[in-house]
Amino acid sequence: MAVAAFNSLTVSKDLQQAGLEDSHAEAIAFAVKQGQGDLATKQDIALLKSDNDQLRSELKSDVDRVKWTIGAILAQWLSLFSLRPDTDVPGLLLLILAQSLATGRQIHTNKKIS
Repeated sequence: MAVAAFNSLTVSKDLQQAGLEDSHAEAIAFAVKQGQGDLATKQDIALLKSDNDQLRSELKSDVDRVKWTIGAILAQWLSLFSLRPDTDVPGLLLLILAQSLATGRQIHTNKKIS
């Protein structure tokens, strides 16, 4: 969508004809022209929405990966603990956690960041 050009001279003259002093009319026209550069177009908003949707999808994927990792840690812990009740549970849990974190770190370093 094309943005309409703002003619500050025409606006200033219109304001002067409406009864404003020259300096006030010029100041108002200048302020409106300066503020116009900060407006977002429909294309700008669509681009931001697209970027937001992509980031949301990536975040959901990362959260799903964390859920699976935590599930795998718990499954390993439960299976090992149930098989050997005399096992050092805190030490075993730390070992499983360290292995899972190393795997998770590998996943993130191979991830392409754009």
